Order: sequence, then structure tokens, then C-alpha cells
Amino acid sequence: MKNWKKTGIAALCVAALLAGCGTQGGKDDKEDDTIGAGTPMDVTLETLREVNDPCMLLEKYDAVTVNIQGTDRDGEVTYNARLQYTDWDGEALLMSSHYNYTANSGPGEEELWSEGCGSLYATRMTSDDTASLNIYPIPGEGTEYLREMLPQCTDPAAKNAEETLDERSEQDGAVLLSTTTRFDDQDDYYYTTLYYADPETGELFNPDDFTDKNGEPRVLSETTINNYLNKPKNRVLIEHKLSSWTTFMHEQMPHVHRHAPEFSFSKISFDDRDLPRKLKDTKARPKAYYAYDVASQCVVGFAYNRNKNVDLVVDMFRSMFRLIDRKGWGCPAQVEVENHLMSQWKDSFLKAGVMFPFVRFCAPQNSQEKYAEQMNGAKKKAVEHRNHLGIGRFYAKDRHYRTESRKVFDEQNDTYEDKQYYSWDELVADDMRDVMEFNNSLHPNQKKYPGMTRWQVLEANMNPNLEPINKAVLARFIGDHVETSVRRNSYCRVGYTDWWLSGTGVLERLAPNNWKVDAYYLTDDDGNITDVYIYQNGMLVDKLQNVGTFNTADCEQTDADRTVFVEQQKKISGFNAYIKNNAISGVGVSKPRPEKEKAVEAVELPSMDMESPALQETFLPPEDYSRKALDDFM
Repeated sequence: MKNWKKTGIAALCVAALLAGCGTQGGKDDKEDDTIGAGTPMDVTLETLREVNDPCMLLEKYDAVTVNIQGTDRDGEVTYNARLQYTDWDGEALLMSSHYNYTANSGPGEEELWSEGCGSLYATRMTSDDTASLNIYPIPGEGTEYLREMLPQCTDPAAKNAEETLDERSEQDGAVLLSTTTRFDDQDDYYYTTLYYADPETGELFNPDDFTDKNGEPRVLSETTINNYLNKPKNRVLIEHKLSSWTTFMHEQMPHVHRHAPEFSFSKISFDDRDLPRKLKDTKARPKAYYAYDVASQCVVGFAYNRNKNVDLVVDMFRSMFRLIDRKGWGCPAQVEVENHLMSQWKDSFLKAGVMFPFVRFCAPQNSQEKYAEQMNGAKKKAVEHRNHLGIGRFYAKDRHYRTESRKVFDEQNDTYEDKQYYSWDELVADDMRDVMEFNNSLHPNQKKYPGMTRWQVLEANMNPNLEPINKAVLARFIGDHVETSVRRNSYCRVGYTDWWLSGTGVLERLAPNNWKVDAYYLTDDDGNITDVYIYQNGMLVDKLQNVGTFNTADCEQTDADRTVFVEQQKKISGFNAYIKNNAISGVGVSKPRPEKEKAVEAVELPSMDMESPALQETFLPPEDYSRKALDDFM
């Protein structure tokens, strides 16, 4: 190495690089327990020296190749060198090298070849058209001698020098470490080293992969960078890093592939949406909630509200079950619901087995999972865009989906005014007509259902294994509620109507000294009460009956009046029979009679062996006379 005076402008540059290169056969299948194996590591000077120890590399690879390039303080290349070491079955070390000096070097242009095999060492030098060849035995242990000649990332402290890290960067998937080494005993002598290391293993790369023909770091073109970034494997990794979770999930993540069930009511999917047009009074969009049968794609329940709240969901369930009740259908086997407004019933109404045999809560912000999301889009494109103006977005490319609006230049500067607004009744009525048109349009799978509408598919393919609706549970969670009481041991007043107990025996289910009950009831589309169930302390007590009333004037009575009268008399007769069958016998007071004392004869009792099988058979618990008396009383 040539000594250079210290300058403040440039330093002597030497790039000493170790590169492991696996050849055919050898140790590629060997278990690797070295530093950096299999996992990314923080490449530092310390780890660089440890990982690139020549002996360690020769245990891992068949061959180790060392490429060295030296430059002067002006950046001119002074020499290039290539050395290769091969471990010969663990018995001997083979070495070959080639040094090519340039005119910028001290000795001048010359080339040096050398080979070693553990016992002999040969060199050949060519300089100024003069060649020389030397062959001599390697002293001592030949393998160790060759190992010592192997260039390595030696700790500078072993040479009375200090190596400091100047810069750390990344290039083409490699970690670049630029260092300066200064010798303790030579203040005017220093050199710099540039290491190209694998970020996964810490092993040094071949510099030819990262520098141009002049030894300068390669500058990548925009095309090369774009091609690299647009590789499919890189694209997905970049999107995962830069995109939000929802965007990555919808655009990049794989999804399941499904097909619709064969039967209607096997699965119902629910979802909300904003109606596309705005109200006159609030300039807001009404909220709608739909229930879709997945097999037929029919809307089987719908509701509207000014706000997205629980009332909207409850009204939608009521709409669906009223349809089911009118048609005499069974309860849906499975429902597919969202978390936002449905989670409050996760442990009650929407717990699998309570109302529906199967319940699926869809992941939030995953529109692909919920079937109703797709149906909302299909209804909008197939029906709403054709029937109404002003549906879409002002920036839509397709004019059929583009709306007309006027910019309002106010202090917010972000307000747009629609071309037309509508009343609540108009928007709700229009959407209900759209629902009916959507249900009665041809099913999209005409190959499977030729000539059939969605509604025809719904009715023709109803699941034959549906369970009946449990109206008591239904009323408890989505019905109307009122507090009332049992009057005259026979009826409750609900909705200004007297509803009779199913029988006098219902009184036995009431708590002691408590005639107050919670009445839950269902209504039809006109708001008329159809079913009433009374609960006490959260437990079902009875389903009430509306017997009706009759005209007190005999001359005006009809057959219906007489039928009601007969039914009421049956209730009263049932009450009388209950009282008679459970009547309490007469109770009197008897005077105590003195009894004569009897002499008690002492009797010696045999010892009791509690373990005796015979005794165990006759040892009975005392009879509960209190319970017996209560049973007789009842």
C-alpha cells in the first residue's frame, strides 16, 4: 500500500470485498446456525467482521471469492484483484488469485497470478513484457498458511488502527457501509473502505453488481426503478406498506369464492344505505334498511328512518316477520348481519339458537363479505337509475350516473346544492315502488331459473326444513312493550283492549303477591295488535287471548256477538271449575284433650352398624310433612 500525505480533500480508497459463492455440490444443504441465518439483521461493522470470517464462510460454502479494487486519492483505479479459496473435502485448501495493476499504481502495469494447494505455492508475474515463474513448497501446515493469506474484514485494532463508520446507506437491496481506517503510528496514513453487504445475512456482495465500469455506484434509470417496483411480488408488498387496512383488504387480499344457496330463507342478509336523493326540509338523505333473501335476491323486509339507529333496525325486522307471518313461512335458517347496530343483540336475540339457528356477524368495513351490499348496488343500477333523476355523483364519468348540482360559494366553500329536493313521503313511496319492481324483475340467473322473477324464485324454492317462528321470543326483543297487571284473575289491559289469560292456572306462575307483568306485543302493517305475551321477572308467563266484546242489547246481537258471549262464558266456567277443584276445606278449632301418661318400659337397643347393607336399605330420610300439607292444600 502506498503512503499518502493526509489531505482535506480526498482519501485513498480501497474496497475489499468478500463474497460467498456456492458451487455445485458441496455444503448448500448443511444446517446453518451462523449469525444472520434466515432472519434480517442489523448490519454493523462488528457483525460484518463476524459473519464474513473466512473460516466460517468456507464451512458454509464450497468456495469463497474475494474481489478487491484499489483507488488513489483522485479516484483512479490502481489495481484489481480476484482471489478464490476452495475447501477440498475438509482435507486441503486450494487457492488461486490474480492481481492486475494499472498505470496509476506505484510499481506500474503488471499482473500477478498465484496458486496454492496446501503443499506447493506457485506465482507468475508479467511486467513490461517480462514474465517470471516461481514454485516453492509452503512452509509448515500448508492449509493454515493459505488461510492466513485470505483477505478478510480484520478488526483494525489487530493492526494498531481504528476504523470508523462514515456513512450507512442502501442501494439495490444492499447495505452500504463507508468507513475510514487510520493507523495509530502513522497519522498521515489512512484509507477508506466501502462494503456492500446482504441485509439478510450480513455477507458481503460482489461489488461488480453495484458499480459501473469506472467503479462508481450505479445510477439506476427511471425505467429500471419502475420495472423493479412493478414486479407483482413487489407491488403487493408496497401496497401493504402504503395502503390503509381497508384498501389493502378490498384490493389486494385474496377472498373466498361462494355460490348462493339452493333454497329461499336458507340465508337472509341485512344492510343499510342512504337513499340517493335528499329531503327538502333537512337537505339530508333518508336512511333505509333492507333484508335480502340470498337465494332469490328478493327484498323480504325494509324500513326507513331519518337517522341510522336501532329503531330503523327494529322496524326492518318487524317488516320481515310480518311478511313471513302473512305468508305462513318458517323462520329463516341463518341471518348475516353487521356489527354496528346489531351487536347489542349478540347475546340474546341474535345469539345462534335463540331466534335463528345460525347467525353470522360480518367483519366491519368488509363490504365483500356481506351479500346485501352487492344487492344494494344491483337495485340501484337496475331500477333506481332508470326510474329517477339526480341519482349518482356529479363527478361520474357516465352521464347516466351523473347528477347536476350548483356550487354554493359560502364561507365553508364546500357546499353543493342539488338541482331538486323531495318530501319524506315522496322518497319513501318511490323506494317502496322500486323494491316491488326489483322483486318482480327477472332473476339474473336465467339459465337456472328461466323466465322466473326474483319473487317467483322466492316462493317456489322455500326451504322445507324451516322451523316455525317463536313469536314469544320475537315479541320479547322487537315487539312493543307496556307494563300492565292481571285484573280480576282473568285479563290484562293492553292497547285499550282486555286480553284474557289462557286459563286460570296461569296464576300459579306469578310471583307471590305480585300481579304486575310486562306485556310484549306484535302488530300488523296497520298497527293493530296481533299477539300479546306477558313476562314476569324475564320469564314467559302466558300468551293472552283477545276474546272480544259482545253487544249488550239482545235485539242488536249478531252471530259474532253470540260467539263472543259463549267464549267469555267458557272463561268464566273455567275459573269456577278451578276454584272448585282447588277449594280449601273447612277449618275449625279443637280443644286439647289431656292424655294419660303411660309407663315407659326400658328396652335395650342393638348396636347400629351404619355400614351394614341391610341397615342402609331401611334408613330413609324423614318425611317432609310441611311439603305434604302444602301439596294437599293445593
